[in-house]
Amino acid sequence: MSTRTLFCLLFLLIQLLGCQGQGQMRGLVEDQYISTSRPSFAVSSKLPLLGCEKRLIKLADMGVMGGLGIETWITVYGQAQGPMAIVAHADLPRGWKWDANLSQPFNVHEDRLYLGDLPFFAQTFLSIPGKNPFVAEEAANDGQAAKEPERWIIRSFSQRFNDDSSKIILEYRERLPKGVTSLTSLPYGHSDLIKDFARRAEACFTVSLNPKADQGIHFQTIPVLRSRYLDSHFFGTASPVGPLRVF
Repeated sequence: MSTRTLFCLLFLLIQLLGCQGQGQMRGLVEDQYISTSRPSFAVSSKLPLLGCEKRLIKLADMGVMGGLGIETWITVYGQAQGPMAIVAHADLPRGWKWDANLSQPFNVHEDRLYLGDLPFFAQTFLSIPGKNPFVAEEAANDGQAAKEPERWIIRSFSQRFNDDSSKIILEYRERLPKGVTSLTSLPYGHSDLIKDFARRAEACFTVSLNPKADQGIHFQTIPVLRSRYLDSHFFGTASPVGPLRVF
């Protein structure tokens, strides 16, 4: 084998190793959630980190027996009693795309805005009683079932990427103040609730593009996560790119 051939083989090996070293990474770097591709971005919060997990979630009612499996990366900041900040990143299997950004029932204050350099669709709404994904399992079953489940006010920022096969959802959550039961008819003394809440939500997140992940990623168990409620109400719905084939 000639010296030139050996040199070419060595060059190709270096290129392959370089590509492997630059592969997709998603998870925590210190207290930031980082994705190095599709899209490449980082999100952190002013709130303390609670955990970050990779989960396979099944979306029901997608025309797939057993549910449509999606890969998700969930990061939670804050405290169990609130406030909380959520970073959810979800990828569909090949041949599927996310439908238009989901407008929640009875939502208010819809907007299109930028956090950092990423565009988002924003809206404010109330949680569904008894179906909060971000509550400790023992807290949900501690004998308090007779009480009316506490509700949260949520400001959501969502966007689709990578030909609509990837979705990012950022949520800021606070417990709904006592006396407030609806966002469309606020009681006396709460006229600035929605505006002030939206301001806190935007200030809670720091979003940047093209992060460096020199140290590698890690995960940390989330103590407040009921993944069965990470459903189409949270992520939205999806559709096949072509005709859905059932075998």
